[in-house]
Amino acid sequence: MENLLLDLEFEGLPPTVNHIYRGAKGWRYLTQETRDFQDRITALLREQRQDKETYTGPVFLSIFFYPDNKRRWDMDNRVKALQDCLEKAGIIANDTQINTLYVTRVDGKKKAATRIILREWHINTVAN
Repeated sequence: MENLLLDLEFEGLPPTVNHIYRGAKGWRYLTQETRDFQDRITALLREQRQDKETYTGPVFLSIFFYPDNKRRWDMDNRVKALQDCLEKAGIIANDTQINTLYVTRVDGKKKAATRIILREWHINTVAN
């Protein structure tokens, strides 16, 4: 069985790719919304991490989005911000380590939430 590296659920949803960056006069920068999100989630990740060493092997990342309404949006637009937080918190060295990405939307929560589960990647992780 693969090793669990992290299992964290937090209130809210990550910003979409459309809200991560802004540009002006040829410069591209992170929005305040993104910086606030990254600071909050990075702190939570550092508190919850199973291993204090940065994991450098391949990983399987599962993301569960629990929206609080029926409004439709592209799930993949919210993934990048989470991957960046995993790297910024020192959980993984680089988001290129993600060999398998599983993302799903689960309706029915009263408050919006996100759950991320990170495991070591092994061929058995995806074969079963």
